[in-house]
Amino acid sequence: MATPRRRLTLGGGALVILSAVGVGFVQANSAGAGSVPATANIAVAPPATAADGTDVLSAPLRLGGRGLVVHGTVTVDSPKDGLITVQIDGGTIASVDGHSVTIAEKGGGSVTIAIDKNTRVRRDRNRAAVADLKAGDTVRVFSRVGADGAATARLIVVAAAAGG
Repeated sequence: MATPRRRLTLGGGALVILSAVGVGFVQANSAGAGSVPATANIAVAPPATAADGTDVLSAPLRLGGRGLVVHGTVTVDSPKDGLITVQIDGGTIASVDGHSVTIAEKGGGSVTIAIDKNTRVRRDRNRAAVADLKAGDTVRVFSRVGADGAATARLIVVAAAAGG
């Protein structure tokens, strides 16, 4: 399954914006321009390149659609809702009930994400129900993080079975 161009464009744009902000903070800090919050005092390295000269960051963006993303959080400026935080988790369902899903992530971690009536599920590119989810399914969960820091799943995509 190919990653939609729009998703790649949005992800790439977010990386570019975040990199530009980081570079701006570093330049402002090194030029002695005003006070910069301590949390913005970060080091920004030049884009990492592989031995063949390709940009290393482009690979994770391409691979995100293949289920290799383990965990990520990004803040997005939504025209409708303003700034929102989106969380992406990938792994295997450890448990699921009508109120939450627990994802076992690579590296031994796990995350429990709330499910509500607005949670959509996709299996084999078709609509499915939360009741269709089962332990052992490989999934990507796209969640919205509330002001309280709790994530609520908006979309759960079940990966196609191997060989299918």
